Formats: sequence, C-alpha cells, structure tokens
Amino acid sequence: MTEEIPQFSGHVAALPALPGLPSDFRAFHQLYRAPYVRWAELFLGSWADAEEAVDLAFEQLALDWLQVLSQPVPQAYA
Repeated sequence: MTEEIPQFSGHVAALPALPGLPSDFRAFHQLYRAPYVRWAELFLGSWADAEEAVDLAFEQLALDWLQVLSQPVPQAYA
C-alpha cells in the first residue's frame, strides 16, 4: 500500500499534525528533528537558522519519502 504525500511549502515543524503524511514519516520527524536541529546549530551558529534549515530538509524528505526509505540508513541519508 502506498500513501500519497501532499505537496506543500513552508516550514514543517508541525508536520506530525498534518493529515496525509505517512505514519512512518511522522515518526521519523518526531524522532530526528530535534537532534538534526542541534547538529545544524553547530554549523550555522544560530538556533533559528538551524530550525529553518532542518524544516526545509524535512519538507524535501517528505516529498522524496519513498526514496529515503530505500536507503540502507535513512537517518544518515537525511
């Protein structure tokens, strides 16, 4: 069974609340957003910039979710 992923733009901090996203994506987002933001802050020097970068990355991940799942280590790919 394949779930369609809606196209959207903007920040995705609230993605788990949006209907239509696969449950495995919502779980991935919930587990990894905070650590990814902390990691990005080290490189960007700003929490707000890190959140924006990670949210934009999660938007792209949502659009390419089936490809992400086909990777040997989706967390590393993300």
